[in-house]
Amino acid sequence: MIKLQTFRILVLFSVISLMPGHAELSTSDLLYRLLEGDQQVIPALVERKEEALPLLRRLMTPDPAEVLVYLERLGAANFQDRSAATEALIALGGDIREQVEAFRRENAHDPEIVHRCNLVLKKRTEGASAEQDLAIVTFFMACGDLEASVVRQFGDSFRRVFERKALPVLQEAGSGQSPESLYDFARHYVQLPGGEDDLVTWVLGQSNRQWVLETVRILLNWDFEKFLPLVTQTGRHANTIERMVVREFAARFGEKEILHHLKSIYDASNHPVEVEFDPETEVTPDIAFAIMNRRGMRRLEPVHYDLLFEKLEPMPSEELLRRLSEKPVEGFFMQQLAERRTDLREALASLVMTQVGEIENISLWNMYLRVARDSLGVTFAEGDLDEEWARIMHHHEGVTGVLTGSVASWNLSPAHVLKLISQYADQIEKHPNSHVATFVHLFDADDPEVRRGAVELALATMTGSEHFNSNIQSLWTSALRHPEADDPALTKKKFELLGKLRPREGAEPFPLLGSSGIRKDFQAVLSGFYGANREWLNQLFQEEPLRPGVADLINYLSWYPGIEPETGERLRDVVVRFLEKADLEPGEKKAALLSGLNLGLRDPVWDRALLEHLQTEISSPFEFPLWRLDGHYRDLLTKLEERIDTPEGLNLSLLCAGIMIQPDHPFWTPRIDRLLRETGDVMEVGHLMRALVIVNREPDLSKLDDTRLAELFNATDAQAIERTDDFLPKLFRLENKALALRLLEPHLKDLMAHEKYLSGLNDSFYLVPEAWGILGETLLNLLETGPLAQKRSAASSLTAMNLVPASVIPRLEKLLADGDADISIRLSLLWIVARMGPEASSLTEVVREIPAEHPRLRLRRAFALASISPVASEREEHLNLLKEAYLTEPSWLRLRKIGLLRTMDTETLPFFQELIRRGFREDARKLQVHYLREIVYRATNFPDPQVAWEMYHEILETLRDPDVAQPGMRGLADPVFQRLIQHYPDRLDELRPLIEQLPEELKRSWRYRQLHEIMSPQ
Repeated sequence: MIKLQTFRILVLFSVISLMPGHAELSTSDLLYRLLEGDQQVIPALVERKEEALPLLRRLMTPDPAEVLVYLERLGAANFQDRSAATEALIALGGDIREQVEAFRRENAHDPEIVHRCNLVLKKRTEGASAEQDLAIVTFFMACGDLEASVVRQFGDSFRRVFERKALPVLQEAGSGQSPESLYDFARHYVQLPGGEDDLVTWVLGQSNRQWVLETVRILLNWDFEKFLPLVTQTGRHANTIERMVVREFAARFGEKEILHHLKSIYDASNHPVEVEFDPETEVTPDIAFAIMNRRGMRRLEPVHYDLLFEKLEPMPSEELLRRLSEKPVEGFFMQQLAERRTDLREALASLVMTQVGEIENISLWNMYLRVARDSLGVTFAEGDLDEEWARIMHHHEGVTGVLTGSVASWNLSPAHVLKLISQYADQIEKHPNSHVATFVHLFDADDPEVRRGAVELALATMTGSEHFNSNIQSLWTSALRHPEADDPALTKKKFELLGKLRPREGAEPFPLLGSSGIRKDFQAVLSGFYGANREWLNQLFQEEPLRPGVADLINYLSWYPGIEPETGERLRDVVVRFLEKADLEPGEKKAALLSGLNLGLRDPVWDRALLEHLQTEISSPFEFPLWRLDGHYRDLLTKLEERIDTPEGLNLSLLCAGIMIQPDHPFWTPRIDRLLRETGDVMEVGHLMRALVIVNREPDLSKLDDTRLAELFNATDAQAIERTDDFLPKLFRLENKALALRLLEPHLKDLMAHEKYLSGLNDSFYLVPEAWGILGETLLNLLETGPLAQKRSAASSLTAMNLVPASVIPRLEKLLADGDADISIRLSLLWIVARMGPEASSLTEVVREIPAEHPRLRLRRAFALASISPVASEREEHLNLLKEAYLTEPSWLRLRKIGLLRTMDTETLPFFQELIRRGFREDARKLQVHYLREIVYRATNFPDPQVAWEMYHEILETLRDPDVAQPGMRGLADPVFQRLIQHYPDRLDELRPLIEQLPEELKRSWRYRQLHEIMSPQ
C-alpha cells in the first residue's frame, strides 16, 4: 500500500476542495485520490488511461535497488538491523512480491531470511488497504483489456480482492445475477500465475448449478483450449459440465477428441472390459459395438453415438442382429438402435420382448420395456406383464425401484399387484413415499375389493411417516375418485387413512388448496364424491368425536361451490365444534378459519378465533386473506375496536381487517393518520397502504411533511434501501409513485450502487409516465461515467423506462459502439433501443455490427432489429426468430420481447391470440400459464387500446364457464383484473355483468376486491 506524506495529503485535499470536479484535476492528483480508495475518479481516469496507466505503474513501482538493500539486511548479524529492514519492507510502497520471493528462494538455506521474507509477505497482505485494492482493480476492469505485465505488476491487489470477495460479482456468485458480469474481472485475473486455476476452482465450487454452467460456458466461448482442461475436473458439477461441453461444443471437437473423451468414459466404467479401446487406432465395427454395448456407458451423448454408429455402419444387418440376440444388450444402446435403425424395427421388437424374460437387472428390465413401448410401438393389454413383473419383483424381494411408478406404466392388473405387494409390507413401511404410485393405481381400480385391500394395506404401512405434498394430493384424489356410495364402511376406512397422512415438517398442511381454492382436478373428484355421498356426509358431520380425515374434508368442501344449503349448515356446525377443541394445532386453526370464511360463517366462536389469530398468531396482516372480509362481517367491528389498541401499540392486522369490513368507518381515520404520519415504520405503512389500495382509498402521500416522507423513502443504508424498495410496489396511485421517484432522485447513486436488484424502483419507472423527466438524465449520466456496478444498475433501470427521448440517441450510439462494454450493459442497451421503436432507426447499423456469439445477445439484438429496422423484411425476419425461440424454449421474457415491439402489431396480435386460445384448449400439463400472463400484460402496449380491451373481454368470457377453461388458465384472471384497473378504470361498468358471472373461486383474490371497489360507488 502506498504511504503518502501527511503534508502531501493535506495539500492535495486542500487543492481538491477548491476544485469543482474531477475533470479539472491533474492525472497524478486523480491517481493519488484513487490510491486513497476513491472510486469516483475512475471515469475521469479511464478517459485519460493512456496517460494514467504508465503513471500509475511508475508510482507503484519501488526502486529494485532500494528493495535489495533491505532484503540483504534481513540476514544481518544485529537483531535491530534485521527488524528495521523487515519493517521497512512491510511499509514500502508498490508491489515487491516477486523480488521478495526470488530472494527467499536464493537464500532457502538460511532459516532467518526465509522466516523474515515470509513475515514481510504476510504483513504486507494483512496491512494492505482494502479500499485501495478495490479502487485499483475496479479501474483496471473499466479500462478493458490490458497487457499481462500491467496486471501482474498489480497481482497482489487482484489476489486480495479475490480472496476478500470484495467485488459484488464475487460476493453474489450463483445468487442469480448474470454470470457475464464476472467477465471483466476474470479476463484480468487469469493473466496472473495460477489465476486460471484459482478462478475456475472457485467457480466450480459454487452451489448454484445453473450459474456455474453459464459461467463455464462463457469461459469456454472465451478461450476453449485454455479452459477445457480446467473446467472438466472432478467436482460437484462435473457430470453436468461434461454433458454441456459435449453437447454444445461438439463442433470444436475433431474425431480424435471425441474418441479420447469416449475413452475417459469407457475407462471410468467399472464393468468388465470385452475389448481394448485405443483412441489412437482405427475404430472397427466390432469395437464400436463393444463400446456401446458395455454396461455403464449411459453417459454417452449424441455426438458419441453419431460417431459410433458411423463406425458400426459397415457391419451387415444379419451380423448385427445375431450379436444382439446372444444376450440382453445394454439398455441405452438398445434405445439408440430402436431410434436410429428403423429398418430393423420389427426384428428389434421381437428381440426385445424375447430378452425381457431373461433380464434380472431392474434398470435394464425397465429400459427394455420403455424401448418396446415408446420406440418400437409395442402395446400392453391389462395383465400382459403381470407374471413378468412378479418374476422381477420376487427376484429382488420387493425392492422399491420396481414398484415406483411401474404398475400404471405397464398396465398391470390391480388384483395381481395387490396380492404381490402385500407380501412385501416391510418394504412399503421403509419407503412409503416410493409406493404412492402403486397405491394410486390400486385406489383407481374398478374392483371395490381391490380398493378395500389397498386401503387396509396402506393403513398398515403408509401412515407412520411424513409424505410429500404431491403424494398426499395424489392419494386424496385417487381415494375419492370412487365415491363408494354403496359401501360406507370402505368410505370410513378411506377417511381414516387420509386423516393419518401428514405432510412433511414445515409444509403447507392442506396441499390441495391453491391461492384461489382447491385444485381444479380435485374439485371434479370432490364433486362426484359429494354427489354420491351427500346423505352419508351429513350424518358423518354429526358424529362425535369427528373421524380422522373429516377435518381436512371440511376444509376442502368449504371451497367447493356446489354444496347444498343443508350440507353448508352441517359444515358450519362442524367448524364451530372444531374451533372449540382445546388441543387445536395452528395449522388446523387456520384451516378452520378459512373454512368459516368460505362458508360465510357468523358465530361468536369463529369471531373470537379469528380475532385471536389476527392479534397474536400472524406476523403481518396479509398472511390471512383479509380482503375477503366485507360488510357481511360488520358485527365484528365492536369486538375488533375493543382489541385494536394494545399496551404494545396499535394492532395493524386488526386495523387492516377493520378497513376491509367498513372502509370509511370514522374509528379508523385517526389511527390511519397516526400510522401514516408518525408511528408506523416503512413496512407497517406498506401493509396499511396495501389495505387502503385494495378498498380504493389510497391517500395522497404529498400531504405528509418532508420529515415523514424522508423516513418512508430512505436511502441512507442497505437496509433502508431494501425496505423502501419493498414499500414502492404497495403504492397504486401514479402520483404517489412519481412523488417517490422525486424524493429518491438525490440518492440515485447510492441506489444504483446497491448490490440487489431493486424491483420496486424499476416497476415505478415503468408505470410513471414522467419517470424520464425525473430520473432519466441522472441514470444516463451514471451509465456513461459511473463505476461498473452503477453502470449496470443504471442500464437495467433505464430498460424499465416507458419513454426514452430521441434526443439521447447519439449518446446511446456511442455506448452501443463500445466494443469493450460489459455484456450485461450491452443487453440492457439493446433493450432500451428496442423499446424506443422506429424513432431509433438511425441506430440500426450499429446494432447490426454488435457480435452475437452468445445466445442472449443474439436474441436481444433480434429484439432491437425487429423494432427499429427501417427494412420491413429485416423486422419480419427477426420477429420470426423471436417467435421460434419462444416456441422452442418458452419463457416469459421471450414473450415480453415480442409484446414490446412497436412496429409489428399486425403480426404479433394473431400470435398472441393463438397462444391464449391454445392455452384454454390444451391439457393443463402442457401449459405455461405464468408465461401467458405476459401476453395479458403486453396487450396494453398495442397502440390501439381496443386491442387489449377485446382480448381481456375474450379471456373473461372463457373464464366465466369453468367447464371450458383449463385449470391452469384461471391464473390469467388476476393479471386481467390488474390491467383493467390500471388502464380502463372508466370503462369497468361495461364489464360488470361479465365479471359478476365469473366463478366464485376467481373472486377470492385481492385484485378482484380492488376491482369490485372501483366499480362500486363509494
